[in-house]
Amino acid sequence: MTQPLKLQPERVWRTYTGGRLIDQLRRQVGEDSHYPEDWVMSVVAARNPGQNQPEGAGLSRLENGELLADYIRRTPQVLGRAPAIEVLFKFIDAAERLAIQVHPDRPAAQRYFNSRFGKTECWHIVDRRTDGPSAAVYIGFKEGITRDRWRDLFVRQDVAAMLESLHRFAARPGNTFLIEGGVPHAIGAGCFLIEIQEPTYFTLRMEMTTTGGYRVSEEVCHLGIGLEAMLDCFHFEGLSRDQAQTRWQIPARQVDDQVSVLIDDRQTDCFSMNKITTSHALALAGHADYAGLVVLSGTGRVNGLSCVPGDYFFVPAGLPLQLEPNSSGSFSALQFFGPQGKGQ
Repeated sequence: MTQPLKLQPERVWRTYTGGRLIDQLRRQVGEDSHYPEDWVMSVVAARNPGQNQPEGAGLSRLENGELLADYIRRTPQVLGRAPAIEVLFKFIDAAERLAIQVHPDRPAAQRYFNSRFGKTECWHIVDRRTDGPSAAVYIGFKEGITRDRWRDLFVRQDVAAMLESLHRFAARPGNTFLIEGGVPHAIGAGCFLIEIQEPTYFTLRMEMTTTGGYRVSEEVCHLGIGLEAMLDCFHFEGLSRDQAQTRWQIPARQVDDQVSVLIDDRQTDCFSMNKITTSHALALAGHADYAGLVVLSGTGRVNGLSCVPGDYFFVPAGLPLQLEPNSSGSFSALQFFGPQGKGQ
Protein backbone atom coordinates (compact mmCIF):
# COMPACT_ATOMS: atom_id res chain seq x y z
CA MET A 1 0.00 0.00 0.00
CA THR A 2 1.38 3.40 -1.00
CA GLN A 3 -1.33 5.76 0.25
CA PRO A 4 -3.19 6.28 3.51
CA LEU A 5 -6.94 5.70 3.56
CA LYS A 6 -9.16 8.78 3.63
CA LEU A 7 -12.01 8.60 6.15
CA GLN A 8 -15.46 10.13 6.01
CA PRO A 9 -16.51 12.64 8.68
CA GLU A 10 -18.64 11.05 11.41
CA ARG A 11 -20.71 13.62 13.28
CA VAL A 12 -22.15 12.36 16.56
CA TRP A 13 -25.22 13.44 18.55
CA ARG A 14 -24.56 14.74 22.08
CA THR A 15 -26.67 16.30 24.83
CA TYR A 16 -24.85 19.63 24.44
CA THR A 17 -24.74 21.89 21.36
CA GLY A 18 -22.02 23.16 19.06
CA GLY A 19 -20.31 22.08 15.87
CA ARG A 20 -20.26 25.32 13.84
CA LEU A 21 -16.47 25.58 14.00
CA ILE A 22 -16.07 22.03 12.71
CA ASP A 23 -18.02 23.09 9.60
CA GLN A 24 -15.94 26.25 9.30
CA LEU A 25 -12.72 24.23 9.49
CA ARG A 26 -13.92 22.53 6.29
CA ARG A 27 -14.78 25.92 4.77
CA GLN A 28 -18.48 25.22 5.02
CA VAL A 29 -21.26 27.42 6.37
CA GLY A 30 -22.50 25.68 9.48
CA GLU A 31 -24.67 26.18 12.51
CA ASP A 32 -24.68 24.84 16.03
CA SER A 33 -26.76 21.76 16.75
CA HIS A 34 -26.74 18.61 18.85
CA TYR A 35 -23.98 17.28 16.55
CA PRO A 36 -20.97 19.09 18.07
CA GLU A 37 -18.46 16.25 17.70
CA ASP A 38 -16.72 14.52 14.80
CA TRP A 39 -15.20 11.10 15.57
CA VAL A 40 -12.06 10.12 13.70
CA MET A 41 -10.63 6.63 13.17
CA SER A 42 -13.36 5.30 15.44
CA VAL A 43 -14.23 1.66 16.02
CA VAL A 44 -16.42 2.70 18.98
CA ALA A 45 -20.17 3.10 18.48
CA ALA A 46 -21.78 6.15 20.07
CA ARG A 47 -24.12 5.55 23.02
CA ASN A 48 -27.15 7.84 23.14
CA PRO A 49 -29.93 6.21 25.19
CA GLY A 50 -33.38 7.27 24.02
CA GLN A 51 -32.13 8.74 20.75
CA ASN A 52 -33.20 7.31 17.43
CA GLN A 53 -29.69 7.22 16.03
CA PRO A 54 -28.73 5.33 12.86
CA GLU A 55 -27.07 1.95 13.19
CA GLY A 56 -23.31 2.32 13.44
CA ALA A 57 -23.38 5.94 14.62
CA GLY A 58 -19.91 6.96 15.73
CA LEU A 59 -18.11 4.34 13.63
CA SER A 60 -15.64 5.60 11.01
CA ARG A 61 -16.07 4.70 7.36
CA LEU A 62 -13.73 4.71 4.39
CA GLU A 63 -14.54 6.82 1.34
CA ASN A 64 -16.25 3.80 -0.27
CA GLY A 65 -18.61 3.48 2.73
CA GLU A 66 -17.00 0.41 4.28
CA LEU A 67 -16.69 0.52 8.05
CA LEU A 68 -13.10 0.97 9.17
CA ALA A 69 -13.69 -1.82 11.69
CA ASP A 70 -14.65 -4.21 8.86
CA TYR A 71 -11.61 -3.19 6.84
CA ILE A 72 -9.37 -3.89 9.84
CA ARG A 73 -10.94 -7.34 10.28
CA ARG A 74 -10.15 -8.13 6.62
CA THR A 75 -6.61 -6.75 6.68
CA PRO A 76 -5.30 -6.93 10.27
CA GLN A 77 -1.71 -6.54 9.07
CA VAL A 78 -2.30 -2.78 8.63
CA LEU A 79 -2.26 -2.45 12.43
CA GLY A 80 1.36 -3.56 12.77
CA ARG A 81 2.10 -4.83 16.28
CA ALA A 82 -1.18 -3.58 17.73
CA PRO A 83 -4.01 -6.10 18.26
CA ALA A 84 -6.70 -3.52 17.44
CA ILE A 85 -7.33 0.20 17.08
CA GLU A 86 -6.94 1.21 20.71
CA VAL A 87 -7.51 4.95 20.48
CA LEU A 88 -10.33 7.33 19.58
CA PHE A 89 -9.83 10.85 18.22
CA LYS A 90 -12.51 13.55 18.20
CA PHE A 91 -13.11 17.13 17.18
CA ILE A 92 -15.24 18.85 19.83
CA ASP A 93 -16.76 22.30 19.34
CA ALA A 94 -18.63 23.38 22.45
CA ALA A 95 -21.15 26.20 22.07
CA GLU A 96 -22.12 25.56 25.71
CA ARG A 97 -20.30 24.14 28.69
CA LEU A 98 -20.31 20.36 28.85
CA ALA A 99 -21.55 18.60 31.98
CA ILE A 100 -19.14 18.06 34.85
CA GLN A 101 -18.10 14.44 34.49
CA VAL A 102 -15.57 11.72 35.14
CA HIS A 103 -14.37 8.67 33.26
CA PRO A 104 -13.20 5.51 34.99
CA ASP A 105 -9.57 4.54 35.19
CA ARG A 106 -8.68 1.04 34.05
CA PRO A 107 -9.32 -0.75 37.38
CA ALA A 108 -12.74 0.92 37.73
CA ALA A 109 -13.59 0.22 34.08
CA GLN A 110 -12.77 -3.44 34.60
CA ARG A 111 -14.79 -3.61 37.80
CA TYR A 112 -17.92 -1.80 36.67
CA PHE A 113 -17.94 -2.14 32.86
CA ASN A 114 -15.90 -5.30 32.22
CA SER A 115 -13.52 -3.32 30.03
CA ARG A 116 -9.74 -3.45 29.94
CA PHE A 117 -9.75 0.20 28.84
CA GLY A 118 -10.65 3.15 31.00
CA LYS A 119 -11.02 6.61 29.48
CA THR A 120 -7.92 8.67 29.99
CA GLU A 121 -8.03 11.52 27.47
CA CYS A 122 -6.10 14.54 26.25
CA TRP A 123 -7.35 17.88 24.92
CA HIS A 124 -5.47 20.06 22.45
CA ILE A 125 -7.06 23.50 22.02
CA VAL A 126 -7.41 24.38 18.32
CA ASP A 127 -9.33 27.63 18.65
CA ARG A 128 -11.87 29.41 20.83
CA ARG A 129 -15.03 31.33 20.13
CA THR A 130 -14.99 35.08 20.60
CA ASP A 131 -18.78 35.62 20.67
CA GLY A 132 -19.37 34.35 24.21
CA PRO A 133 -17.74 33.82 27.59
CA SER A 134 -13.97 33.45 27.84
CA ALA A 135 -13.14 29.85 26.92
CA ALA A 136 -11.89 27.70 29.80
CA VAL A 137 -11.60 24.11 30.96
CA TYR A 138 -12.19 22.67 34.43
CA ILE A 139 -9.88 19.89 35.64
CA GLY A 140 -9.33 18.20 39.00
CA PHE A 141 -10.46 18.75 42.56
CA LYS A 142 -9.29 21.64 44.67
CA GLU A 143 -8.04 20.76 48.11
CA GLY A 144 -10.59 19.64 50.70
CA ILE A 145 -13.27 18.09 48.46
CA THR A 146 -14.45 14.83 50.03
CA ARG A 147 -16.62 12.01 48.78
CA ASP A 148 -19.42 13.04 51.18
CA ARG A 149 -19.25 16.64 49.97
CA TRP A 150 -19.32 15.56 46.31
CA ARG A 151 -22.27 13.20 46.91
CA ASP A 152 -24.19 15.99 48.60
CA LEU A 153 -23.58 18.37 45.68
CA PHE A 154 -24.88 15.73 43.27
CA VAL A 155 -28.02 15.04 45.32
CA ARG A 156 -28.76 18.77 45.59
CA GLN A 157 -27.62 19.43 42.00
CA ASP A 158 -25.64 22.44 43.20
CA VAL A 159 -23.78 23.03 39.94
CA ALA A 160 -22.26 26.36 41.00
CA ALA A 161 -20.62 24.67 43.98
CA MET A 162 -19.47 21.78 41.79
CA LEU A 163 -17.70 24.16 39.42
CA GLU A 164 -16.18 26.01 42.36
CA SER A 165 -14.73 22.68 43.52
CA LEU A 166 -12.67 22.30 40.33
CA HIS A 167 -9.63 24.13 38.97
CA ARG A 168 -10.40 26.46 36.06
CA PHE A 169 -7.80 27.06 33.34
CA ALA A 170 -8.00 29.44 30.39
CA ALA A 171 -8.25 27.54 27.08
CA ARG A 172 -5.83 29.16 24.66
CA PRO A 173 -5.03 27.83 21.16
CA GLY A 174 -2.02 25.55 21.44
CA ASN A 175 -2.69 24.48 25.05
CA THR A 176 -2.67 20.73 25.74
CA PHE A 177 -4.23 19.12 28.83
CA LEU A 178 -4.11 15.53 30.07
CA ILE A 179 -7.21 14.23 31.89
CA GLU A 180 -6.50 10.91 33.55
CA GLY A 181 -9.25 8.43 34.36
CA GLY A 182 -10.77 9.32 37.72
CA VAL A 183 -10.15 13.08 37.39
CA PRO A 184 -13.32 15.26 37.31
CA HIS A 185 -13.50 17.73 34.46
CA ALA A 186 -15.64 19.82 32.13
CA ILE A 187 -15.05 21.53 28.78
CA GLY A 188 -16.19 25.13 28.93
CA ALA A 189 -18.31 27.02 26.42
CA GLY A 190 -16.34 28.41 23.49
CA CYS A 191 -13.70 25.68 23.31
CA PHE A 192 -12.84 24.15 19.94
CA LEU A 193 -10.52 21.28 20.67
CA ILE A 194 -9.19 17.93 19.64
CA GLU A 195 -9.60 15.05 22.06
CA ILE A 196 -7.61 11.85 21.93
CA GLN A 197 -8.69 9.11 24.32
CA GLU A 198 -8.83 5.45 25.15
CA PRO A 199 -11.47 3.75 22.96
CA THR A 200 -14.47 3.70 25.30
CA TYR A 201 -17.64 5.72 25.91
CA PHE A 202 -17.88 5.56 29.73
CA THR A 203 -19.01 9.05 30.81
CA LEU A 204 -20.36 9.51 34.33
CA ARG A 205 -22.10 12.85 34.74
CA MET A 206 -22.68 15.03 37.77
CA GLU A 207 -25.36 17.21 36.15
CA MET A 208 -28.92 16.16 35.30
CA THR A 209 -29.58 19.29 33.23
CA THR A 210 -27.19 20.70 30.64
CA THR A 211 -26.51 24.43 30.47
CA GLY A 212 -28.73 24.44 27.38
CA GLY A 213 -31.63 22.90 29.33
CA TYR A 214 -31.46 19.28 28.13
CA ARG A 215 -32.45 16.93 30.98
CA VAL A 216 -31.15 13.44 31.65
CA SER A 217 -32.07 10.91 34.31
CA GLU A 218 -29.96 9.89 37.29
CA GLU A 219 -29.51 6.50 35.62
CA VAL A 220 -28.01 8.18 32.55
CA CYS A 221 -25.66 10.05 34.89
CA HIS A 222 -24.30 6.90 36.51
CA LEU A 223 -24.80 4.57 33.49
CA GLY A 224 -26.82 2.16 35.59
CA ILE A 225 -24.05 1.31 38.07
CA GLY A 226 -25.58 3.41 40.89
CA LEU A 227 -24.51 6.57 42.67
CA GLU A 228 -22.03 4.96 45.06
CA ALA A 229 -20.30 3.08 42.26
CA MET A 230 -20.14 6.32 40.28
CA LEU A 231 -18.48 8.00 43.24
CA ASP A 232 -15.99 5.11 43.34
CA CYS A 233 -14.83 6.25 39.90
CA PHE A 234 -13.66 9.64 41.16
CA HIS A 235 -10.16 10.17 42.53
CA PHE A 236 -10.69 12.40 45.57
CA GLU A 237 -7.21 13.86 45.35
CA GLY A 238 -7.14 17.57 46.09
CA LEU A 239 -4.34 19.62 44.54
CA SER A 240 -3.28 23.23 44.69
CA ARG A 241 -3.66 25.19 41.46
CA ASP A 242 0.09 25.07 40.80
CA GLN A 243 0.16 21.32 41.40
CA ALA A 244 -2.82 20.79 39.10
CA GLN A 245 -1.36 22.91 36.30
CA THR A 246 2.02 21.17 36.52
CA ARG A 247 0.39 17.76 36.42
CA TRP A 248 -2.24 18.26 33.72
CA GLN A 249 -1.16 21.09 31.40
CA ILE A 250 1.43 19.57 29.07
CA PRO A 251 4.00 21.81 27.31
CA ALA A 252 4.81 20.97 23.71
CA ARG A 253 8.27 19.53 23.03
CA GLN A 254 9.82 20.80 19.81
CA VAL A 255 11.61 18.08 17.85
CA ASP A 256 12.66 20.24 14.90
CA ASP A 257 11.30 23.12 12.83
CA GLN A 258 8.42 21.01 11.52
CA VAL A 259 7.44 18.59 14.29
CA SER A 260 6.46 19.12 17.93
CA VAL A 261 5.34 16.44 20.37
CA LEU A 262 2.10 17.37 22.13
CA ILE A 263 1.88 14.26 24.32
CA ASP A 264 3.73 10.94 24.45
CA ASP A 265 4.82 8.18 26.81
CA ARG A 266 6.42 10.73 29.12
CA GLN A 267 2.87 11.52 30.27
CA THR A 268 0.74 8.45 29.44
CA ASP A 269 0.96 4.98 27.93
CA CYS A 270 -2.49 5.36 26.31
CA PHE A 271 -1.64 7.37 23.17
CA SER A 272 0.69 9.97 21.64
CA MET A 273 0.22 12.93 19.31
CA ASN A 274 2.48 15.17 17.22
CA LYS A 275 1.80 18.47 15.47
CA ILE A 276 3.36 18.96 12.06
CA THR A 277 3.75 22.41 10.48
CA THR A 278 5.64 22.88 7.23
CA SER A 279 5.78 25.17 4.20
CA HIS A 280 7.73 22.71 2.05
CA ALA A 281 7.69 19.02 1.20
CA LEU A 282 8.27 16.86 4.26
CA ALA A 283 8.91 13.14 4.51
CA LEU A 284 7.82 11.26 7.64
CA ALA A 285 9.14 7.76 8.28
CA GLY A 286 6.73 4.87 8.57
CA HIS A 287 5.98 3.52 12.03
CA ALA A 288 5.68 0.00 13.35
CA ASP A 289 1.99 0.55 14.12
CA TYR A 290 -1.04 2.24 12.58
CA ALA A 291 -1.52 5.99 12.97
CA GLY A 292 -4.04 8.71 12.17
CA LEU A 293 -3.50 12.00 10.34
CA VAL A 294 -5.82 15.02 10.53
CA VAL A 295 -5.30 18.14 8.39
CA LEU A 296 -5.78 21.37 10.37
CA SER A 297 -4.81 24.12 7.94
CA GLY A 298 -3.49 24.66 4.46
CA THR A 299 -3.97 22.58 1.34
CA GLY A 300 -1.69 20.13 -0.39
CA ARG A 301 -1.14 16.42 -0.89
CA VAL A 302 -0.47 13.44 1.33
CA ASN A 303 1.28 10.72 -0.67
CA GLY A 304 -0.24 12.25 -3.78
CA LEU A 305 -3.80 12.52 -2.38
CA SER A 306 -5.24 16.03 -2.39
CA CYS A 307 -6.20 17.27 1.05
CA VAL A 308 -7.82 20.27 2.70
CA PRO A 309 -8.53 21.21 6.33
CA GLY A 310 -10.81 18.67 7.96
CA ASP A 311 -9.55 15.72 5.93
CA TYR A 312 -8.81 12.56 7.94
CA PHE A 313 -6.60 9.59 7.11
CA PHE A 314 -5.94 6.14 8.52
CA VAL A 315 -2.21 5.42 8.09
CA PRO A 316 -1.33 1.71 7.87
CA ALA A 317 1.67 0.42 9.80
CA GLY A 318 4.99 0.94 8.06
CA LEU A 319 3.69 3.48 5.52
CA PRO A 320 5.99 6.53 5.09
CA LEU A 321 4.22 9.83 4.50
CA GLN A 322 5.10 12.55 2.05
CA LEU A 323 3.43 15.86 2.86
CA GLU A 324 3.46 18.45 0.07
CA PRO A 325 1.88 21.83 0.83
CA ASN A 326 0.59 23.90 -2.05
CA SER A 327 2.85 26.80 -2.90
CA SER A 328 0.40 29.33 -1.43
CA GLY A 329 1.33 28.74 2.22
CA SER A 330 2.05 26.44 5.11
CA PHE A 331 0.38 23.17 5.99
CA SER A 332 -0.38 21.85 9.46
CA ALA A 333 -1.64 18.48 10.63
CA LEU A 334 -1.84 16.27 13.68
CA GLN A 335 -0.44 12.76 13.61
CA PHE A 336 -1.64 10.48 16.38
CA PHE A 337 -0.87 7.01 17.62
CA GLY A 338 -2.42 4.38 19.86
CA PRO A 339 -0.65 2.92 22.88
CA GLN A 340 1.81 0.92 20.76
CA GLY A 341 2.80 3.85 18.52
CA LYS A 342 6.04 5.59 19.40
CA GLY A 343 5.61 8.90 17.59
CA GLN A 344 8.77 10.93 16.98
